[in-house]
Amino acid sequence: ILHRAEKNPPLVHARGAVRFPNGDTGQCPLHCSPNVVRLPLGQTNKMKPETAEKLLVWILRGAGVVCVLAIAPMLMPIAWAQSAHASIDLGKLPGEPIVEYLVRGMSAMCALYGGLLILLASDVHRYRRVITYQAIAILTIATCGTIIMHSLPVLGKYVLMDGACCWLYCVPTLWLQTRLNTQSAKNSSGE
Repeated sequence: ILHRAEKNPPLVHARGAVRFPNGDTGQCPLHCSPNVVRLPLGQTNKMKPETAEKLLVWILRGAGVVCVLAIAPMLMPIAWAQSAHASIDLGKLPGEPIVEYLVRGMSAMCALYGGLLILLASDVHRYRRVITYQAIAILTIATCGTIIMHSLPVLGKYVLMDGACCWLYCVPTLWLQTRLNTQSAKNSSGE
């Protein structure tokens, strides 16, 4: 059967790879049409590099835009931050200068990171190493932060949500990079 499978690769149908007794005709027995594509065994369910690239660009852009929105808390009056803090049941935001510095500084760093993601999305082949580095770094920081801070009173659920969001975009980012065309990456980097 293995020898025959190599000689007669599966027919690719919209419903997946299928084998039919008379696969030599090149026609789909369900639709009786000649537009059947033959792929080598084991490659029927692989994502095309072009599709992976488009998805990766959209993930980076989407996460980047969300992070860039953190520019608003950086610029808004501290009274608004205190109101938002109270409205999500975190109590009164302390009015100390260090708190305002941390609120604005963290928002600025998040907006800066969002800008970086948008820049990386402009050429995923050229910036492949940076994309990998930032995804692994964010996963590491999010995991460590979640482990250390998930038990904080009141903040625990927000820390868990933050960690989960990081995983939801970094893991697909890393996976999609494995599906990119490596030849395009070499051409973009000048190697």
